[in-house]
Amino acid sequence: MGKIPIEVNRVQRPELYAMIAKWSKYPYRYAGRTSKGIDCSGLVCEIQRTVYGRSYSGGSADIYPKLTKIPKEELQEGDMVFFKIRKNKISHVGLYLGNNLFLHATTKAGVIVSDLDEEYYRRRYFGAGRDPKAPTCTPLYLPTTP
Repeated sequence: MGKIPIEVNRVQRPELYAMIAKWSKYPYRYAGRTSKGIDCSGLVCEIQRTVYGRSYSGGSADIYPKLTKIPKEELQEGDMVFFKIRKNKISHVGLYLGNNLFLHATTKAGVIVSDLDEEYYRRRYFGAGRDPKAPTCTPLYLPTTP
């Protein structure tokens, strides 16, 4: 599916890289959270749950109000970035990876990494949020391969 230009040494949590590799194999599917396909909020919710031990449900517009808002300049790996793609409403979410890159699921390319400064996303960027709770110490998903 999507091309993921991330190296293991660029992510702070190795289990995050394993999840990126896992989900990049599957196509986009609205409201999906399985190997048959995944959408943007499903991807973020699954990674938050398995890597950070945080539970979310619903779509991007449902997740945004639950987070502490942060300026773009303070983004850290694991933060969520939100976009107004359709009808000037929050309709897309991604997971910030660092170095201005974020992971998300798109209808055309599946799970990909994009740059926040790409014109399309820069124009539609709405805001960012961080879970006020610290991640759990032990991730729920531990990769079996390096």
